[in-house]
Amino acid sequence: MWFAFALLSAILYSFRGVLEKGSITRTNRYVLGLAVRLFALPFFFLPFLLNPDLFIPLGDLSADFWISVLIISIFMTPTETFFYYKALKQEEHTLALPILSLTPILTMGFGVIFFDEYPTLLGLFGVLGILLGVYSLKIGHARHGLLEPLYHLSRNRSVQFMAVVALSLGLGAILDKVGVKASNAYMFGVVNYTFITVVLFVVAWVKARRDMYQLKTHFDKLSIIGAVVAGYTLLYFQALESGNTAYVVAIRNASILMTIILGVFWLKEKDLKAKLLAGSFIFAGLVCIKVFG
Repeated sequence: MWFAFALLSAILYSFRGVLEKGSITRTNRYVLGLAVRLFALPFFFLPFLLNPDLFIPLGDLSADFWISVLIISIFMTPTETFFYYKALKQEEHTLALPILSLTPILTMGFGVIFFDEYPTLLGLFGVLGILLGVYSLKIGHARHGLLEPLYHLSRNRSVQFMAVVALSLGLGAILDKVGVKASNAYMFGVVNYTFITVVLFVVAWVKARRDMYQLKTHFDKLSIIGAVVAGYTLLYFQALESGNTAYVVAIRNASILMTIILGVFWLKEKDLKAKLLAGSFIFAGLVCIKVFG
C-alpha cells in the first residue's frame, strides 16, 4: 500500500509546480514559501474532523517526535529555504538544480544508518533509474556532460549551496519518518506544518514584509495550492509509515514523469527524444521498486 501512497503523492506533487508557475509567478519567493504551508495548514485538520481517534494528546507524544519537529521546523526548513534561493541567485541553474536529484541516494545512506533499511539489488537499480532520469532532465544544456555539476561541487558556490539543500532534504526524510513512526501521518503533519508555518512567517516578515499583502491578493490560487500541498504531504507521510524511506523519496522525485507526459502530449514540447528517454528511465525505476523493492 505504501507504493500507492508514494505514487499518488508524486502525482499530486507534480501539480504544485504547474499551479505555482502558471498562477503566481510574480509572488515574492519568501511569501510564496510561507503561503504554500500557511494555506495547506487548514487541510491538515480535516482528517481529525472525520476521525477524531487520529488525534494524539500533545502530552503523550514522545521526545523523538518533538525532536524531529523542532529540528525540521527551526533548523532544516529555514536552511533549505535560505540556501535554495542563494543557489538560484547565482544563476547557475543548469549546474545547481541537478544536485537535488541526488537526495534519494543521501536518504538511502541515512536509512541504512538509522533504520537498517537496506534496499534490494533491483530496488537499488530502481532508485538509480529514477535518479538518472530526473538528473538528465534537470541538467539542461550542460556543456561538458552529465557529471559537470559534480566537477563544480568543490569550487562553485551555487552548486555548494544546492548540495546543502540536498543534504538537508535527505536527512529531513529520515526525521519525517521518525516523527511519523512516533505518532501517525496525520498528527505529525499537522504539528510539523504548524511549527514550520510559524518559522517561515518570521522569515517572510523579516525578508519581505512589504510583499505580505500578496497573501490576500492571491488567496484563491494559494488555497488551491494549499490543498494540493496538504494532499501530497499526507500521502507522503503515509507512505513513510511502512515503506523504505529511500524508495518513497525516489518515487516522490518521479513526479517529474507527469510533467514529461503533460509536456509531450499536451504542450507539444521540444527535445521529445531526450524527455522520452528520461521518462523511460523513471518508469523502469518505478517498476523495479514496485516489483522488486
